[in-house]
Amino acid sequence: MSEKSKILVVDDEEQNLISFKAAFRRVFDIRTAISAEEAFEILRAERDICVVVSDHRMTVKTGVQFLEEVRAEFPDIIRIVLTGYADLEATKDAINKADVYRYLNKPWNETDLLATLNSAVEHFNTKKELAEKQIELENAYSELSRFVYSASHDLRAPLVSVIGLINLAKMDPNFPKEEMYLPLIEKSIHKLDVFVRNIVDYYQNKERKEAFGIVDIPLILEDALNIIEYYRNDSGVTYEKNLNLLAPVTSDEFRLRVILNNLISNAVKYQRKDEPNKKIKIDIHSDNDNLTIVIEDNGIGIKESSIQNLFEMFYRATNEDSGSGIGLYIVQDAINKLHGTIQVQSELGVGTTFTVVLPNKQI
Repeated sequence: MSEKSKILVVDDEEQNLISFKAAFRRVFDIRTAISAEEAFEILRAERDICVVVSDHRMTVKTGVQFLEEVRAEFPDIIRIVLTGYADLEATKDAINKADVYRYLNKPWNETDLLATLNSAVEHFNTKKELAEKQIELENAYSELSRFVYSASHDLRAPLVSVIGLINLAKMDPNFPKEEMYLPLIEKSIHKLDVFVRNIVDYYQNKERKEAFGIVDIPLILEDALNIIEYYRNDSGVTYEKNLNLLAPVTSDEFRLRVILNNLISNAVKYQRKDEPNKKIKIDIHSDNDNLTIVIEDNGIGIKESSIQNLFEMFYRATNEDSGSGIGLYIVQDAINKLHGTIQVQSELGVGTTFTVVLPNKQI
């Protein structure tokens, strides 16, 4: 059952408020106020009111004056005036000053007023959806602008490095020393490939519809570790895996892979070079409600001031490894699409722990 829309009715005659609530309480969540002052107390306390209906002929303040003040403080709320008088000036003021949605005569016709209220609620919801879409669009344009600039830079950097290494090899009189250049070329190519894969993940995560099914957690974890081993030098890193799967996991396999791949890759990438016992602990727990993934490393850690910006697109918390700055943004976006949460705990020079909690959907 959907939640009822909330409507505030203002009238200095209590019997009118009782009649209004009795007529429409089955359709709407009705709030009542006997004065403008009481109405503003309700409006400031309950921010989800979408329509205000006011009698015009009130003793202390007219309905138009009240709604004019509502318009100034709560411009998104839809405003309706009721009056028992054929007052042309009040009609003009209601339209010009209070910008009312409708002006209706009393005694009101229940069928007509119900139709007006339904229309007003629909108008409010439409305006709200448009405002949210506008914000999303502005954010998307901002992200796209930063994405194009940073992507162009990050795609070109490894290529320039490869070209430079090739030119050095050509100029080297002892060219057979290819073993000195090939690892560097390979590193740049792998870096470029990882960044391109991140772009593909970004696009697929944005465009792909949710596809829920039973997920083989041990398999996708093993796949993630194999990918890390292939693309990154994780020699010397010890993995401690603890799987406590008390219930089958139902989720979106693609997005789970994105989350695991990026978090484990980060744990490897930001290990301390001078740490003799590099280790990554992976705990995965499932029950009938949630899937919990905890990835803990003993790497370089993250400054406290950087944690709040960690999931922004192209944000780099350190210059120690020139990553793409897009991996954790994709992780956060994937988690949002799965209606989950992610938390970060870190201490500089000690290590970092990411905790992801996702709903275990029952199909």
